[in-house]
Amino acid sequence: INLLYIGYFSDQFELEPLLKFAADNDSEIKFDLIGSGEKLALYRERYSSCNNIIFHGGIDPIELVDRVELLNPDFGLIPLRPGAGARMPNKLFDYIALCIPVVSFNSADAADFLEKYHFGLSFDFADIGTRDFLESLKTFEAGYCRDSLREHRDKMSMNALYKDLWS
Repeated sequence: INLLYIGYFSDQFELEPLLKFAADNDSEIKFDLIGSGEKLALYRERYSSCNNIIFHGGIDPIELVDRVELLNPDFGLIPLRPGAGARMPNKLFDYIALCIPVVSFNSADAADFLEKYHFGLSFDFADIGTRDFLESLKTFEAGYCRDSLREHRDKMSMNALYKDLWS
């Protein structure tokens, strides 16, 4: 299973449980992380020895689409810290634009949205590390999800959503 996180490494996003999960399941999980931020050095220090966890650093936005295609992720992660306050994080729409199925944590609004459009899965952090969590990732119908993402992504763009707001 190929996991991807694109974004800023800060307190809003709780990556530690997912990094530990990937480290503990190195034969089944590959975890690519793209971005920078105040927690990047800490995460690198703790997990750079894990061959299945790759820190790519910041990537120029123009190169990002090609790089993500090469990485071929199964899921893009939105690990919101409980109480982070983001109801529908921008990261959700970034993954939709890239046609990457989403795994979201701790956002009821994102969970409802993902379920309604068949764009991915939602969990609580307590689920991470359980066999059910891993099995859910393995058995998820990614092909159906990607079809749904391709079908709806143009309607989910910022331009389309703002146009509907102002018309």
